[in-house]
Amino acid sequence: MKKLSFLLIGLLISTICISQKNIKKIVVKETGYDLRVSFSPKSNTLQYTNGLTIEVTPISADELNLVFDYQNQFNGKNHFSNYEKSRDSYFLKNNRSKREKSNIEFLLEGLDFLLDNKTINQDEYDYLSTSITSSKPAIPSVKTSDDVYAQSNPYFLDKRYLSLFKIELTNSSGSNITFDDKLLVSNNTTLLNPLSTEFLISEQERSGQMTTSKRLALERYNMTYPVIIPSGSAVIKYFAVLPIDYSFNALSISSSILNKKMTWQLSTDKKIIDDSYTFYELDINYIDDLESSLVSPLVYTLTLTKDPNSIFLSSDNLYVNQNSINEPCTLICYALSDDRLYFARINNITAVNYLDFNKSRRITVAVKMTMIKELAKK
Repeated sequence: MKKLSFLLIGLLISTICISQKNIKKIVVKETGYDLRVSFSPKSNTLQYTNGLTIEVTPISADELNLVFDYQNQFNGKNHFSNYEKSRDSYFLKNNRSKREKSNIEFLLEGLDFLLDNKTINQDEYDYLSTSITSSKPAIPSVKTSDDVYAQSNPYFLDKRYLSLFKIELTNSSGSNITFDDKLLVSNNTTLLNPLSTEFLISEQERSGQMTTSKRLALERYNMTYPVIIPSGSAVIKYFAVLPIDYSFNALSISSSILNKKMTWQLSTDKKIIDDSYTFYELDINYIDDLESSLVSPLVYTLTLTKDPNSIFLSSDNLYVNQNSINEPCTLICYALSDDRLYFARINNITAVNYLDFNKSRRITVAVKMTMIKELAKK
């Protein structure tokens, strides 16, 4: 009996050691700068004697990312359909149901079930489904618009944007007008010519970044000479030059026909970034209804909090900013383990409850997950 008591005490001590570790801090440094360039005036105009007016506006090339990405969806078909052929799909579904679902198929089926039963809302569904279908599940990846839309924007070259100008040509006359005025961009002592479509294509090909999307965008929008503007209409084009030097406070564009200049004053607002953020690391243990740890779970997570930059949740750890340990948050966890789906929503969780500063110990966060018994993988 005494031997059994010692065994029980040893087991209890080992369990406590597993659930408690020393408090761990992680310091994240953010260094760099934030530079914003402003042009005054916003745009300039030139009027020609034949009834043509041009308006030129310096823009940031990344402003066209969404435009190009959206236009990639255009299709010249005049007949579209989007419906399910019930007679065909009924028998196909029966055949598909006989095979084992893939992990992704099963996980997405579970999300549909949770959404239909109002366990999660549409925003939570969208986030989790994106995590499931991405290449790195369970760890949310942050991508800039440069990463996402580089395949669509032809003015993104060699990991940076070219300097870009929007030109709107308006023909107020009663006949077509041909525009063939070569515009020249002056940046201090540097004279820059608008880059031709041929040059942009060759550079994209040389760098291995050329895509059909970029080629079509150039064909649709890039300024080429001459341009015919129909009577009573306006046409929008873009022209790019090599990146200009923002350290000089003046920029001008000259017309070779009118012998006139459009001038802008440049102002820059540069903010130096040198910040440090301290986070506490907490361990997470996913358990089932019987409080047994899930076997090699594939976990997808989401946190809901006032400040999204204060808490970060990965599959195994929770990171909380030291200034937010008293702030409540909601943890949403969705997992696949041993061919079964599990879900948990923990409301009003606060990190301070898992940090024992007197003993310098941290307590493992036990996430109790409920099996979705209505669904089976096989």
